[in-house]
This record gives sequence, C-alpha cells and structure tokens, in this order.
Amino acid sequence: MVTEAARARHRSDSSRDARRATRNRKELLGATSMAAASHDVQSLLTSPDRDFLVRNNGDQVKVASLKGKKIGLYFSASWCGPCQRFTPTLVEVYNELSPKGDLEIIFISADEDEEAFSGYFSKMPWLAIPYSDSEKRDSLDELFEVRGIPHLVILDGTGTVSTDSGVEIVREYGVGGHPFTPERIKELKEQEEAAKRNQSLTSLLVRESRDFIVTSDGKKVPVTELEGKTGIEISSLERKEPRFQYQTW
Repeated sequence: MVTEAARARHRSDSSRDARRATRNRKELLGATSMAAASHDVQSLLTSPDRDFLVRNNGDQVKVASLKGKKIGLYFSASWCGPCQRFTPTLVEVYNELSPKGDLEIIFISADEDEEAFSGYFSKMPWLAIPYSDSEKRDSLDELFEVRGIPHLVILDGTGTVSTDSGVEIVREYGVGGHPFTPERIKELKEQEEAAKRNQSLTSLLVRESRDFIVTSDGKKVPVTELEGKTGIEISSLERKEPRFQYQTW
C-alpha cells in the first residue's frame, strides 16, 4: 500500500513542483535528468501472479502486447490538483497519437483507495497497473525516483528512458513533442531559437491549429493579409484561446 509518508511526500512535492514549474521549464526541457537506463518492459510491469494491465472497463491487456511500443509511465493521483489539470491535456495528446499504434500510457496510481482510483481512472483512455498490485506501484515509484506528481517517464521501444520530463514536454509542445526523444526536443528548441531570430507576424502568431487573428468584433483575419503592413498593433486578450485586436495606421 501507499504509505502515509509516501502520500505526504507526493502532496508536498507536487505543490512545490507546481511553484517551480515555470522556473525549471527550460532546464527540464533541455535534457532528461534521469540517466538513459534500459528496462525489460515485461519484468518492469508484471508481477509473479500478474502478466496483464487493465483498462477502465475491466478488460485485461497482456504486457507482452506492448513490445516495441513507446511507453509513458504516468504517476498521478485524483487528490493531486496539478494532476487533475494535466490529465485532460495528456488525454488529448494520447487520443491524437493513439491511431499511430506506437505509444501506450500506463497509469501508476498514488490514490488512497480503490474507489478514488477507479473514479479517476474512468477519465483515462489508456492502461493502468491494477490498484490491487500496490507492491508493483510502490516499486515503480521508487525505481523512477518519483518526488512529485504528475510525473511522466517516457520509455522508447527498447525500454530505454527517453525522458523523465514528459509532463513539461507535453505541456510545452503537446503532440508536437512526439516521439518525445531528446533529439526531437532539441529540434523543437532550435526551431524556437530560429523563429526568434527571424521573427515575422507569421512566426509570432500562426499555430498548427490557427492561421488567423480575431478582431474585437469577432471577424477572422488571416495573418498573411497583415504581412508587410506597417504600424500594426496587436494585443493578446486571452492566452489559452487567443483573441487579438489590431490597428493599422
């Protein structure tokens, strides 16, 4: 079972991690803080009397079926506020990448009882270590030196740790961070630096899901129509779902 000390540590460290998130983001994205250890996925995720994982509908999935896939080990709990905020983001990323068939996420719960686990797990489309296997959940927690949650460790198809900064990568890049390798993160950071050096309205305002800005009266204006114009003033009114005002003179 998860001990009171372990739960207290998770709560304390999760709160502290949330406060440090912005300060540490660049450092965390720069390189994985965990050595590139390699693991045998079969022995990593099974127990002497269990060779399967579970879905939230009760279905069992053999661990052997994950061979060759990238695996995200998601350490989380229903009582953790940062986890509750991050899980929907991870669900979106997972649902978009799932059709590729090369990624699976496994929930490793730090919940205090099975009812809390089941309620939280019902919101997740991926697999989980059964709540009843507390020994395995605790051993994974110790093996990957989990000091706060949410925590996401990405293993490549050979069981080698690609990064233990999966939460920060998903928050920063979403699906764009796939396949979550150090090489991909380096590429994304180089693209960011190049965009800063060669700033234009397009590089500043266009995203994969949006190539327009919105005027104060709700009209969508393609960013390409603004390129080359002078005296443009643009102000963001809302960061999560960008809406912009612009003026020209």
